[in-house]
Amino acid sequence: MFGLFGKDDYSKECIKILNKETGLDSLIAQAFIEDFKNVFDEEYENTKDVNETLVFAGNKILNAFLDETISEIRISNKCRIFDKVAVKINQWALEKIDESHPLKNLIEKNIEKFTPQK
Repeated sequence: MFGLFGKDDYSKECIKILNKETGLDSLIAQAFIEDFKNVFDEEYENTKDVNETLVFAGNKILNAFLDETISEIRISNKCRIFDKVAVKINQWALEKIDESHPLKNLIEKNIEKFTPQK
């Protein structure tokens, strides 16, 4: 079993949101957050909001995957499908954020790369 962050209750809330709203298995969500704990900690420190933490961390992780710099921010290898989880978080983020959100266009552009072309 994976260890939670202890004092960082926000991570438990992130896991609950991902499980309830995206259908991600709780253990997969937990492994993903632990793999990128530094990114999630940084974003939570900046926003103090669980939803915004997921939006900004998910975007940063997907960008790193697309730029092939994921090894620079990934501190563990517990989640084998981290790329799929990052895409799912970004898809969820698009449903949650409004048109004026600073990441809206970037998230749409990044997700396009994972959407089958018609």
